[in-house]
Amino acid sequence: MCTPATGITDTKFTVTKLLEKHEYQFRVCAINKVGVGEHADVPGKILLEEKLEAPDLDLDAEMRKMISIRAASTLRLFVPVRGRPAPEVKWGKAEGEIKETAQIDNTGTYASLVIENVDRFDSGKYTLTAENASGVKSVFISVRVLDSPSPPANFMVKEITKNSVTLTWEPPLLDGGSKIKHYIVEKRESTRKVYSPAIIVTRHSVKLRWTAPEYDGGSLVTGYVVEKRDLPEGRWMKASFTNILEHEFTVIGLTEDCKYDFRVIARNAAGAVSKPSESTGSITAKDEVEPPKCETDARYNQTIVINAGETFILEASVEGKPIPTIQWFKGDVEVENSARAEIKNTDFKALLVVKDAIRVDGGQYTLVLTNVAGSKTVPFSVKVLDRPGPSEGPLTVSNVTEEKCSLSWLPPRHDGGDGDLPGKVQIENGADYTQLSIEICDRNDAGKYILKLENSAGTKSAFVSVRVLDTPGAPLNLTVKDIKRESVTLTWEPPLIDGGARIKNYLVEKRESTRKAYSSVDNKCTKTSYRITGLTEGTIYYFRVLAENEFGVGLPAETEDSVKTSEPPLPVGKVTLTEVTKTSVSLSWEKPDHDGGSRIMGYNIEMQPQGSEEWVVATTTKTCEGTVLGLSTGHEYLFRVSAFNEKGKSDPRPLAAPVTTKDVTIEPRVLPLSLLPLLLSIHSVCLLHQEHHLFLL
Repeated sequence: MCTPATGITDTKFTVTKLLEKHEYQFRVCAINKVGVGEHADVPGKILLEEKLEAPDLDLDAEMRKMISIRAASTLRLFVPVRGRPAPEVKWGKAEGEIKETAQIDNTGTYASLVIENVDRFDSGKYTLTAENASGVKSVFISVRVLDSPSPPANFMVKEITKNSVTLTWEPPLLDGGSKIKHYIVEKRESTRKVYSPAIIVTRHSVKLRWTAPEYDGGSLVTGYVVEKRDLPEGRWMKASFTNILEHEFTVIGLTEDCKYDFRVIARNAAGAVSKPSESTGSITAKDEVEPPKCETDARYNQTIVINAGETFILEASVEGKPIPTIQWFKGDVEVENSARAEIKNTDFKALLVVKDAIRVDGGQYTLVLTNVAGSKTVPFSVKVLDRPGPSEGPLTVSNVTEEKCSLSWLPPRHDGGDGDLPGKVQIENGADYTQLSIEICDRNDAGKYILKLENSAGTKSAFVSVRVLDTPGAPLNLTVKDIKRESVTLTWEPPLIDGGARIKNYLVEKRESTRKAYSSVDNKCTKTSYRITGLTEGTIYYFRVLAENEFGVGLPAETEDSVKTSEPPLPVGKVTLTEVTKTSVSLSWEKPDHDGGSRIMGYNIEMQPQGSEEWVVATTTKTCEGTVLGLSTGHEYLFRVSAFNEKGKSDPRPLAAPVTTKDVTIEPRVLPLSLLPLLLSIHSVCLLHQEHHLFLL
């Protein structure tokens, strides 16, 4: 007997202390005051063994996308794990090793990877593998760390003349998670040690940056020491008490309004130290103080109305010195990061994203900016339209006859978002009347107003529909498309609020970035798209669209970002082969006839090895010449060149014929004696063909 002699009152029971791999049979009997009833047998024999379940890794939707994270932040990857027996879990990285400082926590139910203070080298594809006796499951998570780029590769000096040199390099192996915008080229004379100083100064700190010394003394540079002195007559003292490995350092603990001078000393593996760099000159420890300021889009001047399940975004541009702290509040409660509410603030932008909005997400939001110079608050109003809740009971049936009956009930507690009265409403109640007044009403006050009366005898409800005759709201989703040298195309959607009357037409306006006033392009547009022509090539513009009804012109929808009228450049001119070796090919070409209205940023040299159908970018250069290195000797290649600007890439121009990589050799020869009189008129001539020399004196 498995249960106690007195039996159990429940209808389930767990039998313990059984032996694995043994077979058992079970039966159940009921007991009452009279005695024990007949038993019911569980059919068949039951073999005790562990239930096997193949491993499963549950990646949420965000982890299936590219995870972007800023440098110096903390990367946290958490993945639920299932399987029987508990799987063995391993983290890996597709290219390279995971940082030794990474914190890995794996259990039978989850796997966790935490990397603090990430940098560009933490970008890549992370793999997670779970394995047990029932199988193996692997997933990968792509991580992109937004950081500054690594150094350019294969930096070379070539074509040295008496007053110029030509530099070549290849793009960095790591772009820091963002497209390389441009390169900075610097020089210094051998007699100078230019360590560029920082100019990031606060009242208590100075951030210094410098470049590595040109000569390391024959041994690897192992670190740097930063020194400071108080001005005007202070002595040089160490500002860093540990070895600095990077090329930047923040000196802290400075006294506000005091003047300082800084310099840097390099140390190598042999223990030798360099002479000090040139000093920074006088720097005053002082904050540039400006109270917080912010700018918001015009659409936030009215209530943001969205449907349940949609995403809404609240954002503002932020300024101030020092950089203000940014807080978001809903009502009196500070908003915290959650699965649906994401705070994505940066130093210069406040951004709150609420996904899959529900009724309670509507209300008053406040952005608070604070620094030592003051604070600023910015209100945002959001209304979320949802289905109404269930009607309130009780449901009453009355006046029942053979043919009909009357039903009555109370309105729902939640009306779906239309029930929040504006703050400017004035309500007056008397013994025999009630009055609701809204002074200076506008388009946002339109809707259905419900009056509910209640006493001990029952309740009564009535509604009044109000249409406010006003100008329209702002058009939605204004987008700039199909940007050309002299034209752009605008598209938009009708306003959410039409002002109680049909939209008659739209006004399309433009302004150059150097002007403050908009000028009219068309004030009778009847569609929700418009192609603006006759623009000035290479000029920066802003655009806006306004809706008009019978009551006037409504609020504007403006483009958030400036638009430059330009397009990709025309193809480059003739491409010429200038030099071939067994491992490299040098090309030159003519500039495009037109740059597309935007400065040409560079040129791509693409190559296609024989037998391959794929073109790959071999190198990028900013001049009309370039060299492709690292080619295989004796192989045949096709080459082509394209120009690019901020709008895109031109059509490629190919080299006329394929190139085989090999050294060009020229046999030596002796000039005819008939040329001797001509050569004798020169004091001395040296003819050089590779290593063969002929001297005539």
